[in-house]
Parts: sequence; C-alpha cells; structure tokens
Amino acid sequence: MIVVQEVHDVAGRDEDAFDLALRESWAPALAESGEARLVWALRQAHGTGASYRVITYTAVRSAEAWGRLAERIAGGDLRAVVDGLDRYRHRATASLLRPVSWSPLQEIDLDAVPEPDESAPASLFMEDTAYPFREHLEDYLAQAGQLYAGMLAEGAERGTSMLEM
Repeated sequence: MIVVQEVHDVAGRDEDAFDLALRESWAPALAESGEARLVWALRQAHGTGASYRVITYTAVRSAEAWGRLAERIAGGDLRAVVDGLDRYRHRATASLLRPVSWSPLQEIDLDAVPEPDESAPASLFMEDTAYPFREHLEDYLAQAGQLYAGMLAEGAERGTSMLEM
C-alpha cells in the first residue's frame, strides 16, 4: 500500500466549492478503477499554519497502481477532474508515504472505504512531520515508534484510535 498525501492551498472564497468537488467529483472518479480511494480529507485549523489548507490522503494498492493513477491524472480520464480542482486552489504538493513498521495501519481495505459524507462529525487530528538528519532516520523512527505505538495502544483501549473511515 502507498498513501499519497496532498497538501492543497485553497483559495479562501472557494473552500466550500473545493470540498464539494472532492466529494462529488474527485472521490468517485478516483474510485472507478478499484485501485485507489480518497480515504481522508482534512482541513488544517486556522492558526496552526497557513489558512485554507486541505490535506488529502489517497490510498493506492501498489506502486504499479500509483503509476496507472499518475497516467490517468496526466492525460487520462482524471485530467478534467484535476483541472476542476485546480480552479479552487493556488497549488498542491504531494508526497508518497508508506507505513512505518510499528504503525497499526499497514493496509487499508479499499473496497470498505465509504463514500464521502459531509454530515460526518468533524474530528481533531494530529500530524507529526519531522525532518531528522539522514544519518539518524532509523534512530528517529525507533524513538517515534516507542512513543506513538504506546499512545495508539492506549487510545485503542479507550475506544479512540487513529483516523477512522
């Protein structure tokens, strides 16, 4: 599994239109192949960074499936959908992510991902982004695993968890 994280800097006046386009155009079109699903769309709270920022996470079955998705976006059936999203945003940056070994979320059942639901209650989320020195990456991941694996296990015992679909 690969997760594509995209950070969208959205024009403030178009924030609701962007959300609607994600729900009604992007998510259904993305799902048509069965190889990828929009699993989370999160608004960054004002005051925590640049305002009008939406962060999306798209789960993709494999590196090969990501290649096919990129082709669909570049000139295939998703080109017009992406052009529609571009009307509402200033820019988007993307990163390809893989789960760390200690993450309980190693796979996402793409067939079980529900349709986007605007009536779902808002949730608070925490994203930890760090840029350790390259020569210390393994040390950082081990220490983060000790911290976060315990927090995730405690949360699961209390009935709270990582992002849920």
